[in-house]
Amino acid sequence: MPQLNDLEQECPHVLHELETLASGHYPAMDQICKLACKMFSVPVAAVIFSDAENQRLMAQSGLNPDVELTPLTEICNYTILADGVLVVPDALRDNRFTFNAIGSAGVDIRFYAGAPLDIDPGLKLGALCVIAYEPRSFSPQDCDRLAQLATLIVNQVRLNRKRLKLSKYSQYLAHLEEELLWTTTHDSLTRLPNRVLFTTTLEAAVNAVKANGGRSGLMIIDIDDFKRVNDIHGYNVGDSFLVAVTERLSSLIDAPDMLARLGGDEFAILIHDASDLTRLTLLAESMNYNLCQPVTANGAVFKCSASIGLTVFPDHASSPTEILRSADLALHAAKAEGRNRTILYKRAFREQLEAKIEVLDRARQALETNSIVPYYQPKVCLRSGVIIGFEALLRWRHPILGIQTPQSIWDAFADPILSVEIGHRMRQLVLADMAAWTKLGVPFGAIAINISSAEFTSGDLAKHIHRCLQEHGLSPDVLQLEVTETVFLGDGSGDIGNALRSLSEDGIAIALDDFGTGYASLMHLRSFPVGWLKIDKSFVTDMCEHRKAAVIVNTCIELAQSFGMGVVAEGVESIQQLKMLKEWNCDVGQGYLFSRPMDSSAIPEFLTSWSFPEIVTS
Repeated sequence: MPQLNDLEQECPHVLHELETLASGHYPAMDQICKLACKMFSVPVAAVIFSDAENQRLMAQSGLNPDVELTPLTEICNYTILADGVLVVPDALRDNRFTFNAIGSAGVDIRFYAGAPLDIDPGLKLGALCVIAYEPRSFSPQDCDRLAQLATLIVNQVRLNRKRLKLSKYSQYLAHLEEELLWTTTHDSLTRLPNRVLFTTTLEAAVNAVKANGGRSGLMIIDIDDFKRVNDIHGYNVGDSFLVAVTERLSSLIDAPDMLARLGGDEFAILIHDASDLTRLTLLAESMNYNLCQPVTANGAVFKCSASIGLTVFPDHASSPTEILRSADLALHAAKAEGRNRTILYKRAFREQLEAKIEVLDRARQALETNSIVPYYQPKVCLRSGVIIGFEALLRWRHPILGIQTPQSIWDAFADPILSVEIGHRMRQLVLADMAAWTKLGVPFGAIAINISSAEFTSGDLAKHIHRCLQEHGLSPDVLQLEVTETVFLGDGSGDIGNALRSLSEDGIAIALDDFGTGYASLMHLRSFPVGWLKIDKSFVTDMCEHRKAAVIVNTCIELAQSFGMGVVAEGVESIQQLKMLKEWNCDVGQGYLFSRPMDSSAIPEFLTSWSFPEIVTS
């Protein structure tokens, strides 16, 4: 009898699939068994799958279903180990089978011929066998024909294996497709629906409202100052913080409403039934209250708050794009009003946006048509009456209305791209005017140009200005840069300080503009290379009528002088103001009393005809 380990070595992996293969139905095998009975004139033909532990009767013809299969399967095991077709003319005369007690189960096997099922090269899955109840011969031709029938069975099994593999592969692809769909519609960190799925759901909700009536709501939630969490504690803590916020928001949402992460620290909530505006407002207030509670992330406890923009459709918009925009406008309004609050959309928000877009378009057009022009207002030494320089003020030429002030394109200076482009254009024009005056021998002094915070962070401003001065053949001492107090308060104040120090070391004077209206501290005056303070026009205008304004101006002058800085008073428009400034030893005055801003062509004649008010010599 063949040993079990022999069969295990013969069939190491194919029979691992036996359960699956045997569970299939092979109608063609039954037909082949019937054909074998006729072809070889035998009463029984069978197909058996076998390994060391399992035997499966896969097909048969002429075999009693109640018969004991052990003798047959043991002979089949010999067939698997045989080289080619195994023929047993008379089992009773074959010493290999004397132990089988053939016939004890009513199966008096005398003749047996079996062809192995070579499922893979050198690997046999079972056998196709033919059986007779009396001894008989089996010719070589019979062996070939039995082997051919076995090949047909093997082809059936191989086909079924391919189908099985194809089925498993199809299931695998379906699983991959499901995973891919989830990945493309969900956020991997919070496992919330992402913008793609949220937008699709919003579109369906809009269509439902249009078809069935009713009202739905949308909230866009932005976590206040989340960037500080990332900057100070790192992205791992920031991610844990967002997960904690997600859990808190999720606890407040019931199906079918949807919470989604749109990106970064921005979340959205779709409220399917917003017919009760009071309920919607209370939900938003609940969101604010819960988010204001401390959040624990990676063992650290953080204060938290959120700004929420709320909109209702179809009241405020009718398309998904407009609904999202309305909620976003309400969100920006919440941030502008101080954050940590919920703002319901108003029509005025859209009007303000449209007006801003118009302003930005106007600024872009001014750049594209070369309509930006610098105007110059003189700065006068209040001790000597000498013009020590000018401030370059931005103007732009409207095709119909003529010269316009920067107030008509003011929103452009809050745009990080446009403000840089406008600043660059102004510097180029001003430096070109200065170069032209230098060639004409015009004693223009030093020209002050305003620099925005965006220009400091858009590149190496110090190197750029130094290169421009060289290109125009100008020395650094003819240029002065004016910065407002807000420049010192941004995230890039360190880089700005380095740039200012580099410019100051090159010989370019730095002036702090609009002093007293922002948030500059004495620390800023000490830390940054500021050479001049410019007192804001609003204080100078009121100082003759309001004692507090006068005290502020006088204090600013004394403060600047104590720091060794020069002082420029802006907005000098009356003789009385001039007298007070001279009395307080203000260094420089600038305003309509001396001259209105003028274009570059008027500068030579203005300097030639300049005369200071008599108050200087009195």
